[in-house]
Amino acid sequence: MTARFTTKGVVLVAMSVLVMVVAGLAFTFKMADFAMTIVKDDVAGFGAVSVATYLTGMLPLLLLTLWAAFSGRFRDIERPKYRLFELDAEIERGGELAPEVRRG
Repeated sequence: MTARFTTKGVVLVAMSVLVMVVAGLAFTFKMADFAMTIVKDDVAGFGAVSVATYLTGMLPLLLLTLWAAFSGRFRDIERPKYRLFELDAEIERGGELAPEVRRG
């Protein structure tokens, strides 16, 4: 079994790592800022940093949503629901025992 690297897969992994690094750095910065606020007993600037940090964290989600919308991922949002019902019906039909199995 060989690993096959596609451009799409590499880009997906790179973007995932980038998001995790940015989120980790923002979280680390936020915790350090929180610790310094406690030490200095200065609460005034803490809110601005919080808003900036959370907006930075939401930026990748916004970009991901825009990409999904423009690439047509939301074209048929009802289909997965109906597919789930179809699969459930298939499982229910296949889950019943045949009459000869029930007797014996």
